[in-house]
Amino acid sequence: MSKDKELKVKESTELSDVIDFEQYAGCGMEEIDKESIAIPFIYLLQAKSAAIENGVVEGAQSGMFWNNVTNELYDTLTIIPCHYRRRYCKWVPRKLGGGYRGDMDPVEVESGLIKGITENEKGIKMLNGEELHDTRIHYVLVKSSSGLWQRAILSLSKTQVKHSKNWIAKWSALKMKNAKGEIYTPASFTHIYHAETMTENKNGDSWKTARFYLDEPIKDRELFKQAVDFYNIAASGKVELQQDDVEGSATPKEVF
Repeated sequence: MSKDKELKVKESTELSDVIDFEQYAGCGMEEIDKESIAIPFIYLLQAKSAAIENGVVEGAQSGMFWNNVTNELYDTLTIIPCHYRRRYCKWVPRKLGGGYRGDMDPVEVESGLIKGITENEKGIKMLNGEELHDTRIHYVLVKSSSGLWQRAILSLSKTQVKHSKNWIAKWSALKMKNAKGEIYTPASFTHIYHAETMTENKNGDSWKTARFYLDEPIKDRELFKQAVDFYNIAASGKVELQQDDVEGSATPKEVF
């Protein structure tokens, strides 16, 4: 490193021994790209989720949200939706070993352009022995127990799809007025929401689903900047979608 770029610790003239970390904000992260960092996935745990059955997370219970990177558990989520994508995620069935095998454009899947797509007895689309799950991918900021916000991905599929649709409908219905009194639809990342879990039942089966509720518009400028930054990153395609095999490879019967 050249001398003109060399970083030096500022000597404080104050009596305090507190280190000024802010002077080095972002240092050491200059070469980080989408291959270098894991964006946490938030999963809604079910009674037969692998994270519970295999004891992956101590204290995990059905109906909790689980952060697969920090292992934090949430009874409810406080979140800001920054970006949205819809994909068909490819999964190897668990009885064949399980595992995430990438994703596909829904237009290609549903238009008939891809040959060989069939449906099994449960109505799940199949291609070359892999299950294609219609997945609604929400890039969000989630509030941790410490009160800080972090980037995460909330992946909703199967019976969760209808709740993703209802959540998106809430964004679309929001209206605000500008300084001229003109009405406009604000960006999704201008408001804070919270998610709770409820139990659904059908044909003797029961499972947990997420319900989303509007809280309030963002008032903190720094938080809004975080939301805009994550939107820009997610919308540019710099966030690699890598589902977690622990939860994602579960069969439809096990994770709804």
